[in-house]
Amino acid sequence: ADNGIKNIVLLEDFVGSGSQFLGKDEGPKKSPTILDCLFNLGPEYNALILPLISCPEGVMNINNAIERKSCSWIQCKTTFLLTSACFVKDMIPNKNTLSTMEQAELDEFLNLHSLVNKIGTQHKFQYGPFGYKGMGSLVVMYTNCSDNTLAIVYERLPKWSPLFRRIDRVS
Repeated sequence: ADNGIKNIVLLEDFVGSGSQFLGKDEGPKKSPTILDCLFNLGPEYNALILPLISCPEGVMNINNAIERKSCSWIQCKTTFLLTSACFVKDMIPNKNTLSTMEQAELDEFLNLHSLVNKIGTQHKFQYGPFGYKGMGSLVVMYTNCSDNTLAIVYERLPKWSPLFRRIDRVS
C-alpha cells in the first residue's frame, strides 16, 4: 500500500492439486495459506495467480476456493493446461476416456498402472504409489519433481531409488 501497488501477479512453475495455494491438510497447526493472504488484501488489490504448467484439478481447486469466497479481485489462469494423457491416476478412468485411446496406448496405460500398483504394494511410499492425492502426474520439471508425480519416479526409500529424486523444499 505504501508503494502504490494495486496489482499482484503470482507466478508458479507447476500446480498439481493446488495445495501450495490452498494449504496441505497435514498437521494440527494451520498457518495462513497464500490464498488466505490474497483474500485478506481485499478488493482494492487485483491478484492474478499464473501457474506456467497446471493439472486441471489444481486450477479447478483454486478457482473453486476463490468462487466460494466471492473474490472477484482474484483470478487463477494458466499458461499450459495438462491433458488426461499426462496422468496415470490411482483410479482407472471411466470407459469413455479409455475408449478414446488407441489399443497400443490403452495397453501401455494399463501395463503402467499395473506396474505402479505392484511396486506400490512392495514399498511404502509417503503419499502412495500414485503420488500426492493419487494424481499420478507424469510430469518432471528440470527444477524439481512434484509430489503429485508417480512415487516410483521421485521418492527415495531404503530399497527404492527413483529416476528423478524430489528435493523437499519444506525440510
